[in-house]
Amino acid sequence: SNNQGSTVIPFDHIVLSATGSKKSTLLSELQEGDQIEIHQKVKHLLEEDCSTNHPLQWDGAFAGIGGSFYFLEDGFIKSFSDPGANSRAPRTAIAFNADYIFFFVVDGRNPGWSEGMTTTELGLFARDTLGASFGISQDGGGSSTMVVNGEVKNNVYCNTTFCSRKVFLPIVTGGGGGGAPMVVADYQRPVANGMMMVRIEPAEKSTQFSAGEPIETFGIVNLYLGPGENYAVINSLAPGAGGTILSHNLNGMRATGSHWWKAIFSGQEGWVKEQDLFASR
Repeated sequence: SNNQGSTVIPFDHIVLSATGSKKSTLLSELQEGDQIEIHQKVKHLLEEDCSTNHPLQWDGAFAGIGGSFYFLEDGFIKSFSDPGANSRAPRTAIAFNADYIFFFVVDGRNPGWSEGMTTTELGLFARDTLGASFGISQDGGGSSTMVVNGEVKNNVYCNTTFCSRKVFLPIVTGGGGGGAPMVVADYQRPVANGMMMVRIEPAEKSTQFSAGEPIETFGIVNLYLGPGENYAVINSLAPGAGGTILSHNLNGMRATGSHWWKAIFSGQEGWVKEQDLFASR
């Protein structure tokens, strides 16, 4: 829609937006019902097109790792004159070889317990202990926080004591009751980079309902924008509201502690928890 704005974006939908001459092209060339193909490709940047003095060849790349600088490059440990690189401090880094990618956090600034590492020590550890060929430094110091399944794993002495006067972000995870988000601790500084590893669990699907099946709601039921409590509530349905299960390949999928079904109620489509529904007879 032209200049529609503030439109709720349903789950598994995307938005095409354009302005100026591109807007005119979009409105004239694209009709409702047209099939759209999206192609993503990282293009090679010429030196005059970017801020770096060492542009890299990105043609055909399907993955990339960003960071501050290489401390280990093709097995060679690089040296630096910067005092910050040559003093022991908390470090966060990504290292890799032909077979593995390593994510690690080094504690520091805790005298007599965790002194940290210099970049040279970081390179030695990555190469000689992990067997990595390359290592890229991320933001360290008070930013070096490791969280696994919502639990802070490192000692964060630097964050809670040495850096206690700085501003920290709450670490939010979906590990609360019923899958609701919860704040773990104010241990992460608001920095511009971070890393997240996700383990894909086997899908858990229910066969309780099927597409086209009439349903009703138990009690007051929330209708969500997507299959999970992390999506927005788009409506609150009254007890006994009648609807129909719609066809979707994620129907019955378990997410945020419940199985979810896409349904339509009085012309409004959304996702409902399985335990909030029963089959109409």
